[in-house]
Amino acid sequence: MSLLHSIGNSISPRPPPTAKAPAVPPAWHFMPDRLRSHLPTIVLSELTSKEQALSLTHGNDLRMNKQLTLLNSTMSLLRWTVTKIAPVFIVTSPVTSYADQIWSIHRTRSSAGFSLDIPLIMLVSSILKVFYWFGAHYDFPLLIQASIMIFVQLLCLHVALLHRPPFGAQHSLAQPFAGAKDNPDSQVQRPYNFWQWRSRKPYWQFLAYYTVVLAVLQVVIGRQASYVLVQGYVALSVEAVLPIPQILQNHRSRSCKGFRLSVLVNWLVGDAFKMTYFFLSEGGVPWAFKLCGLFQAGCDIFLGVQYWMYGDGEAGEVDGGVKLPRVA
Repeated sequence: MSLLHSIGNSISPRPPPTAKAPAVPPAWHFMPDRLRSHLPTIVLSELTSKEQALSLTHGNDLRMNKQLTLLNSTMSLLRWTVTKIAPVFIVTSPVTSYADQIWSIHRTRSSAGFSLDIPLIMLVSSILKVFYWFGAHYDFPLLIQASIMIFVQLLCLHVALLHRPPFGAQHSLAQPFAGAKDNPDSQVQRPYNFWQWRSRKPYWQFLAYYTVVLAVLQVVIGRQASYVLVQGYVALSVEAVLPIPQILQNHRSRSCKGFRLSVLVNWLVGDAFKMTYFFLSEGGVPWAFKLCGLFQAGCDIFLGVQYWMYGDGEAGEVDGGVKLPRVA
């Protein structure tokens, strides 16, 4: 009986197995071609669109990474320039700007064509900047520059006084850059003949009294914020107005004769370094430096415009061939 039951079960039809839908793997492009051909066209198009979008996003990310790398490299170079090159240029600018002038006066035994007002302006400004540091504590390279400038200008004043021409040939404050005129009547008479003394002793006495007065003021009111602010703006304003007489003289004579292009280029390069250092330095640079530096840079640019307009044409009042430096 069991044998017949087994034979009947083997003869009777069995239900077909339930068919399962094939699963689509995420990485469909790695599937064999014979299996990929069974996927619906819509699924393939959707997967292709997703892959293209991912590929496009990846390409954008690569381009963005390259741009960021280039930007970082540029900023690193600029930061290295600001932290390494600009301070060195600023500190050494007094020597590089005035060494040639001092040597020229010493070699020729004559300071004709050089204005004694240039040491006056730079000494007044630099000494005041040194005292300004005690209240503002600005960047140390700027303090070193002011200190070196004092030494250089004292040496320049000593050499210029030692080898100065007859008193009538000296310059006036209105023309600190122009060559000496042949007409002695062009000298502007100042109260008490200030900075036009025949003897050398009053020059050193004035500088000594000026330094002592500033030292006393520093002890008495040096910690007051208003006094520190006035110190900075006065010191830097005095230095910033140095190009103005040359601008006025060029305008009157309609010529830049006597004002060399190499000096102008040196000034503009110095302005570029200063502005870069003032605004990008990580140290503390007071706004007095920045504002007066911008004003001075604007004056130098205007001098460049004048040089382009007038050139070395015939000048009615200015002598030529005198190279007059200024701190960069």
